[in-house]
Amino acid sequence: MSKEQIVNLGMLYVNGLNTSIGSNTTAVLSSGQCRDSTNVFDITLPSSVIINFRANGVNGLDTGTFDDSVCYNVFVISDSSGFNSPAGLASLSVTSPTLPSGYNIFRRVGFVTTDSSVHLIPYDQVGTGSSKRYIFDDPVQILSSGTQTTFTAIDTRPYIPSISGIFVQVRASFTPAAASNTASVRSGSSTGTTGQTLTGQVTSVVVNGAFDLVSKLHIDYKVSAGSLNLFLNEVVDEL
Repeated sequence: MSKEQIVNLGMLYVNGLNTSIGSNTTAVLSSGQCRDSTNVFDITLPSSVIINFRANGVNGLDTGTFDDSVCYNVFVISDSSGFNSPAGLASLSVTSPTLPSGYNIFRRVGFVTTDSSVHLIPYDQVGTGSSKRYIFDDPVQILSSGTQTTFTAIDTRPYIPSISGIFVQVRASFTPAAASNTASVRSGSSTGTTGQTLTGQVTSVVVNGAFDLVSKLHIDYKVSAGSLNLFLNEVVDEL
């Protein structure tokens, strides 16, 4: 009876490898397994590791220094020869982290964001597969007192991965200049002329709402009159 090799098709799976905030300057990458970015190799992280954003190299930043108000992508990295143990790595790059010596394969498995004090912003992460939902403990403000009366882009790249087509939920807080003033938001690159809208009821009385949008490196907003604050509530990261 002949035997044939079973081929692993890969399918770019992710199992586990969740991230959480350990401290202001560290993140925890949990154990798990995934296909590497080329869909050729499997990477298995047998136990959780701590990524120190104040250090460079294995289980740290790939290059540069820890900075404020930026999004860092979290990777699991490995050595296809098996000589170096799998580890974590953080990078500003979505697709091309600078790998430490001895490592040649990787997969992006999440992200973290810093605030103006150079602290990692806490969140809860839901999901163990290739789609992971991030819910910020305190919504992250992405627009302060916006007054533009035509659709104007808000760059989302300081807050979430630089990926065109990523789900976000934003909370809106609108102060109308008069009753019936409106505030509108829309997905990035949308051709819609109205978007999703909040309508003021009483002059200077705040109206709140939440909207599901798709960021294509930005989302858009406008007001007829008054001012708008926007806060990022949650993100769905597709790995």
